[in-house]
Amino acid sequence: MSKNEVVLNLSKAEALVLFEWLARSENGGLLETECSAEQKLLWKVEGILEEQVRVFAPDYRQMLGAAREEVDLSS
Repeated sequence: MSKNEVVLNLSKAEALVLFEWLARSENGGLLETECSAEQKLLWKVEGILEEQVRVFAPDYRQMLGAAREEVDLSS
């Protein structure tokens, strides 16, 4: 890792919950950006998270529910 990078560590459950919230918020117009740089970063984070979670799995909703519970219990 270089001095110009920041690394965030998330569990799979946290990544799934964060991805779902970002996707839902962005699609619903709830995340307002002030400039194109913010929008690009939002898409980048969402894309990275999408690669890490199984968004097209047939049991996605069940996985999401379990992930939400896991995150709730770990806080």
